[in-house]
Amino acid sequence: MNTPWNVKAKARLKELGRTQAWLARAVNASEPAVSLWLKGVHNPNLMKIKRIAELLELSFAELVEEDEMVAVMEVAGQQLDDRDLVVDDEHVGDPGRHGR
Repeated sequence: MNTPWNVKAKARLKELGRTQAWLARAVNASEPAVSLWLKGVHNPNLMKIKRIAELLELSFAELVEEDEMVAVMEVAGQQLDDRDLVVDDEHVGDPGRHGR
């Protein structure tokens, strides 16, 4: 079984000696929002997840595994099409394509 992105992110924060407050400031989000993301209650949009990966010195693919991508997008309330299923560091979905 694969480890969910939020569990990996929490572990990586600890490895780097960083806090949820630091992450919240770095991604321009509230601390309660980041707490809910890291608990797996909610997911941020894909661009925020990509930024979180960068801040945690991970590639997007290391943080979000391919089989988790669809679930992350659906929970984040984003439209899904075939182009969103491309999982690499250059393409994580274009938020402008969906009017965001």
